[in-house]
Amino acid sequence: MRRIDLKIIVGGIIGMVALSCTSKASLELKESLVFYPFGDVPENPQSLQVLTCCLYPKDQSMLVVYGNSTAFNFSQSPEHPSYPVGTVLYGVLWESEADEDWFGAVVPKQIKQIERIEVVQEETIAYSCYDAQGKLQKKPLNETERIQYMLEQQKASSPEVK
Repeated sequence: MRRIDLKIIVGGIIGMVALSCTSKASLELKESLVFYPFGDVPENPQSLQVLTCCLYPKDQSMLVVYGNSTAFNFSQSPEHPSYPVGTVLYGVLWESEADEDWFGAVVPKQIKQIERIEVVQEETIAYSCYDAQGKLQKKPLNETERIQYMLEQQKASSPEVK
């Protein structure tokens, strides 16, 4: 009888410890972060692969660069000088905020702007820009600079595990 009581007590303690170690953070995405279908944007950038992320603390914003499989595969091989035909890149500029669950972390809050770049032919790049509601905008005066900036973004790399 005494042995059973000890097993129950030990089991209860282990159960309480396990429950206290679980995260209380919600695993659901904020509704403002899921944006497809979204206005005139032809595809969902979030269905593509993340290539990199840039933080702009002064503006409290962050740029997430998404790419299709062509862009992703290209970005893994640095020996090529330019993106191949068929590459699609999206630059989604988000207003950012501090993460409630992780001290010092920054997370997207809501969309500010979306840029889309497609390599149509070897020397032809299509550029389009969308506002926070996904409406197609006039091309900016600095379109060439924006294209160059997006194409120069390097894929983020993870530490190599050996």
